[in-house]
Amino acid sequence: MPQVALTYSSSKVDGLTASTNNQPSVVGEGWDLQSGGFIERRYRSCADDGVTPKTGDLCWAYDNATVTLACKASELIRDDGTKVEKLTSTTNGDNDGEHWKLTTIDGTQYFFGLNRLPGWTSGKPETASAWTVPVYGDDSGEPCNAQDWCRQAWRWNLDYVVDPNGNAATYWYSKESNNYNRKLLTVTAYDRSGYAQRSDTLFTVQTPARAAFGMAERCLPDGNFDCAESKFTTANATKWPDTPADLNCPSTCTGKRSPSFWTRKRLTGVTTQMYSGSGTDYADKVSPAMVSDLNYGYDTAGNITSITDKANTTDSQCFQYDYLRRLTEAWAQGSEGCATTPAQSVVGGPAPYWTSFGNDVTGNRTSEVRHAASGDTSRTYSYPAAGASRPHGVTAISGGDAYTYSSGSQFGVF
Repeated sequence: MPQVALTYSSSKVDGLTASTNNQPSVVGEGWDLQSGGFIERRYRSCADDGVTPKTGDLCWAYDNATVTLACKASELIRDDGTKVEKLTSTTNGDNDGEHWKLTTIDGTQYFFGLNRLPGWTSGKPETASAWTVPVYGDDSGEPCNAQDWCRQAWRWNLDYVVDPNGNAATYWYSKESNNYNRKLLTVTAYDRSGYAQRSDTLFTVQTPARAAFGMAERCLPDGNFDCAESKFTTANATKWPDTPADLNCPSTCTGKRSPSFWTRKRLTGVTTQMYSGSGTDYADKVSPAMVSDLNYGYDTAGNITSITDKANTTDSQCFQYDYLRRLTEAWAQGSEGCATTPAQSVVGGPAPYWTSFGNDVTGNRTSEVRHAASGDTSRTYSYPAAGASRPHGVTAISGGDAYTYSSGSQFGVF
């Protein structure tokens, strides 16, 4: 089963430019919340598809898909024994109910965009796992060509998993909607983003445990401003520093010529819950105490600066970054909040550590220092000489492994 996890990669920050969508994830710059997985399809701007007059609408390009699952992302191809099935006829907002089923070699089945889970009946909740956008089929033989345009899914989120023993897990989402001026005129709704709500079970029984995700506005509140959703306007845009208020179209608008994809939410907590044993009640606590109660802190740039688990004993993970928003310090404290500067005197908690990282101007990690009361342990990273191939491929780590690469950039450890 996919695991809920927070992952960090400094390489996600390198090479970002003003011409790309650089909004950080709901966790922060360089971080990702791995709460399941998803499949995405890319569409083409109609302006690049030979449509005249040129508009900002999306057109069918070709049948493509990429999959992100278990912290791995790749084109959706059958290269590892996984059986890939593109299915239709569910009810998920897509014009023909398109969704996906992947079956791995161990027999585990993964469903993406199913929306109405097994056992669903009228009035039951839906997972909101398929996010759609208007797409034109301008060429003969393309989907929706007969009706000019239709709603096509651009992302199918993982919402149902069954392992070979029949154990099941489900994943539930909330959509974020927006509008734009289709064909420059008609205000038309689409799903611009969304976020995970919880990991749960089916309708027939109550799951013994689940994870719930807390979300809030990506906003900077103060004594005079409460960050209510209704206050997200261009006049208050500075309160949402990494959210494009000028692209927001809640109902009516002009000049929004193409769909845009971004979120107004940030992660505030992950809470694991246990079934109380009666009805539909879930409790944050099990005897003798809560399993976990994660709370997140951010700086004004959107970097995650702390993860505090208030369950049982307070345990804070603290992070600092350089001017390019790359991780430079990480340490644990046995108290809520983080010190301005890490030191052995503040390190604590159930699993105390303090690690410092060095990076060069090209984004390569150059050093790692693990601090301890008994002394520091340092490691340095080596890379190819200037002008050589794979300039960012680490070749050796002092006191550890050496790495070699094949022509396909796969590496071996020696």
